Amino acid sequence: MSPARLSAYGASKSGLIALHESLTYELGPPSLNPHGIKTLLVCPGQLKTGMFQGVETPSTMFAPELDPKFVAAYVVNAIEQGRCGEIKLPLYGKFIPMFRAFPWPIVEITRKFSGIDQSMSQFKSKLSRVASSVTSLANISLSGSNSVSESAVTAPIAGSSNIAVDKNIEVLRTSSTF
Repeated sequence: MSPARLSAYGASKSGLIALHESLTYELGPPSLNPHGIKTLLVCPGQLKTGMFQGVETPSTMFAPELDPKFVAAYVVNAIEQGRCGEIKLPLYGKFIPMFRAFPWPIVEITRKFSGIDQSMSQFKSKLSRVASSVTSLANISLSGSNSVSESAVTAPIAGSSNIAVDKNIEVLRTSSTF
């Protein structure tokens, strides 16, 4: 389930779920191929990492922040046991596929009650700074201005990396990953 304001994140996660499903059956159905190549999809909820710093978790009872060491140990244990399929943590992750099958009014009420769509309303992190830098550059480009200030030529991202742009405001390179 993807919160509002995280459409790209939600789409990429959904794409990975679909890729896992297709790849699993391309390699042979797990029940008919118990000794072949196995796939294991890990779908953790919110982790206690810098990526989620600034996210307001609506309900830590239903959607607790997970310790990355716990998730890593859980995954390593599953691999050592030869598991295949999916790991969905915490408990609510197991119910997401059923939730998606509900009629939209029920989904809408549940989303409102859970507060999921408000969790990103105050989010301030690397992604927000990147988005605002890109928006600023796009606005300059759309206005057709050739006079670019020095601060627009090199836009800092997360304090350590830069996006360099030429006089036409085209992104030339990026020197970091997020």
